[in-house]
Amino acid sequence: DYQDTSQTNWNPRYHFARMATFAKAYSNLKSQYYNSPLLLTSITSLMHYWLEKNPIPSSTNWYYYTISLPNDIGNTLICLRNSPTGISSSLEQQMLLWMTQGVPIDTTPSNEGSNLIDVAMHYIIRASLTESESLMSQTANRVSRAIIVTEGEGIQADHSFKTHGSQLYMYGYGSAFINGVTSIIQFLQNTSYGIDASKIAIVSNF
Repeated sequence: DYQDTSQTNWNPRYHFARMATFAKAYSNLKSQYYNSPLLLTSITSLMHYWLEKNPIPSSTNWYYYTISLPNDIGNTLICLRNSPTGISSSLEQQMLLWMTQGVPIDTTPSNEGSNLIDVAMHYIIRASLTESESLMSQTANRVSRAIIVTEGEGIQADHSFKTHGSQLYMYGYGSAFINGVTSIIQFLQNTSYGIDASKIAIVSNF
């Protein structure tokens, strides 16, 4: 239902979630769908359908355009870049533009806690695809500054995790934060954008 505007369980999110699943199957050497022309047609059809959709589907929740959709699009584009046959550069550019439609990483609610880490994930993907050193550097610095022991929202001195004020939230937001940060640390290791050892120590202790 592309007319759905729900705050939660927004139906159009499945459009990109399925596209990302298709792209993983298409790019996986062990998949029966590897480099399948039929599956590539399905992927590009999903892209064109969205790009030509009028009115554009929308949700009352900022999360979908800021975190969910950009990450699915980014994962799709990475998979296609690593495939023998990908998509045209013009179509890729249109999809890259769709990764920037949400709340920027330096603006609330994208600029703190697990939200920042989720946004940083697709910023890193976009920086890689566009070979943007400035975007990669900006994102790495944002992530590094988020890895602190604090009395506010984030990692606490007793290794608990607080968010939404003083609410303990070890599993949901805490889990999303640490899982995202550890992935980013691995992505950036042995590069000039790598996270400092002192920050890695905080994550390890947490």
